[in-house]
Amino acid sequence: MGREQDVSAVRTLLSRSDIRLVTLLGTGGIGKTRLAVQVANEMRDHSADGACFVSLVSIRDPKLVVPAISEALGIQESGTQPIIEQVKSALSEKSFLLLLDNFEQVVQAAPCIEELLAACPNLNIMVTSRAVLHLQAEHEFHVAPLSLPELKLLPATDRLTQYASVALFVQRAQAILPTFQVTQHNARAIAEICICLDGLPLALELAAARIKLLPPQALLTRLSQKLQLLKSAKQLLPAKQQTLYNTITWSYDLLDAQEKWLFRQLSPFAGGCTLDAAETILSKREERTIDILETLASLLDKSLIQQVEQAGGEPRFMMLETIREYALDCLRVQGEMAQAQHDIAMYYLAFVEKAEPYLKGAQQVEWLALLELEVENLRAALQWLVENGEATHALRFCEAFGKFCGLRGYWTEEQRWLKTVLALPQTPESARVRALVLRRAGHLAYRLRDLVSARALQEESVKLSRELADQQNLAGALSGLAWILYRQNNAASAFPLLSECVLVARASGDKWTIANSLESLGRYL
Repeated sequence: MGREQDVSAVRTLLSRSDIRLVTLLGTGGIGKTRLAVQVANEMRDHSADGACFVSLVSIRDPKLVVPAISEALGIQESGTQPIIEQVKSALSEKSFLLLLDNFEQVVQAAPCIEELLAACPNLNIMVTSRAVLHLQAEHEFHVAPLSLPELKLLPATDRLTQYASVALFVQRAQAILPTFQVTQHNARAIAEICICLDGLPLALELAAARIKLLPPQALLTRLSQKLQLLKSAKQLLPAKQQTLYNTITWSYDLLDAQEKWLFRQLSPFAGGCTLDAAETILSKREERTIDILETLASLLDKSLIQQVEQAGGEPRFMMLETIREYALDCLRVQGEMAQAQHDIAMYYLAFVEKAEPYLKGAQQVEWLALLELEVENLRAALQWLVENGEATHALRFCEAFGKFCGLRGYWTEEQRWLKTVLALPQTPESARVRALVLRRAGHLAYRLRDLVSARALQEESVKLSRELADQQNLAGALSGLAWILYRQNNAASAFPLLSECVLVARASGDKWTIANSLESLGRYL
């Protein structure tokens, strides 16, 4: 369901004379096997001598691949010649389609495929795998998740099933509960379930199997434990498909030690990461020598991460949320979570502080776009700093992040962060940056017309800046406080503050501060 375009595309590839090996690639549960079977069924006319499905799901030894093919073809070993030669003889003059399913755990047997293709000119081979085979003849076809609705633009209830993920969920739910229907009351919950499960067919089917017990909204609520919730009662399924957890474990167990390590370390990133972020953070931490780029490429080949191209051609590496949740579990089990989150938070603190000065200049648009791409990571980093009582770092983060929030119009979010961070226990080393953040919070409260809070914040910033002899921040806080008093109909008190603001700004020697103070006084006059 929902794979009509994929079926057509793969059929077109296999119909070309220059393409004889197609590998359907994708993460576990994405529907590779079902797609391959449908393609084979629709290509009966193209393969005059038939097709054969070879399941490799239970095979781990690459040496057993050719015997498995032989058995599926009904070839009895004669003992007079190698089994691969018998397979070649059987297929050498046939127009035939061979479907090899679940090849990822026996990729070392890939050269046998090329050997068969060389000996059998009319043979086509279709492989399903979570990992690329790296054969010269191979043509990769990446199987994507099923199409998903957009929550901000949900269509009418009767059109929601135009999205393949929703259609599959509803079809499987009706197989369990024939009276199940999409209604105005459950439509949004169904859409959110499909999005939460990344449009993965296996996950959707396992979720739909719970519909008799859990209506859509109740099911959605419980999907925070989705890896264990989504279990199948169908014992005929392979063990690796009986739970979503087992499906991903199957892929994880095939990784080497360095791949497992990197897979775990990527999981705390919210919304993916750039190559620079991965290399900067991770290359310093791993005691073993590890090539981050090569290992990322390997995880990409094994369908455990995805690559998207962002502005400027910089690659970004992401995980489907279901896979990310599994990787986070592995990170916790290995006791690596705290270190990983700390290092990521420090990286994004440095990143947002690096960006701040550019938000005032000619590169503002470029840097706003870069920060927007990382906004989920920035939020996660700041949240970690708050939860771990990192007051100085959290204050520094807010001071830099606030400029971005202001330009983007994220005022309510910024106010929430500022209140939270300012409530953290104070330390002597945080005093200077605290004065800056108090001023920022006062300015934001002023813009939101909360004059009482704005005055208290600016007064505290003025007091702290005087104690620290921070002339630049004192000038800004005096100006902010003056305009709050003006809005409170206390113009007489505002003028002396604005006059002092100019004197303090000149004493600081900072041209930007001087210009702002003169502009502020000029507005008053």
